Amino acid sequence: MTVAIAPDAGDRVVACAAGFSHFAVDHGAIEIIQRDFADLLADPARRQPDRPGHQPLDQAALEATPAERRRAEAALDYLRSSRGGSPTACTRCRAASPVASH
Repeated sequence: MTVAIAPDAGDRVVACAAGFSHFAVDHGAIEIIQRDFADLLADPARRQPDRPGHQPLDQAALEATPAERRRAEAALDYLRSSRGGSPTACTRCRAASPVASH
C-alpha cells in the first residue's frame, strides 16, 4: 500500500492519494478506508494511534506454538480421514480424460 497526502501551509490535509494491490484490497475495503480516512480528517482528536490489531507476524507466532501445531495436525487428520487421504483431495483436479459424447 502506498499513501501520499498533500497538506496546506497549516498542515491541513487537502488531498490524498492511495495505491493498493487488488490482491490485498477489494472494493468493500476501499469503501471502509475512504470512510475512516474522512472521519479522521473531520475529527483531529481521533488521530491518536491505537495499538495495532492482530498482524500477520502475530498469526505466524501463534501458529508456531505447540498447542496450535497440535490443533493444525488434528485438523489435517480430520480432513485426511473424511476425504480418504490427502487433505487436498477435495480440490485436486483430475487428469484430463476424454468426455463421452451422447
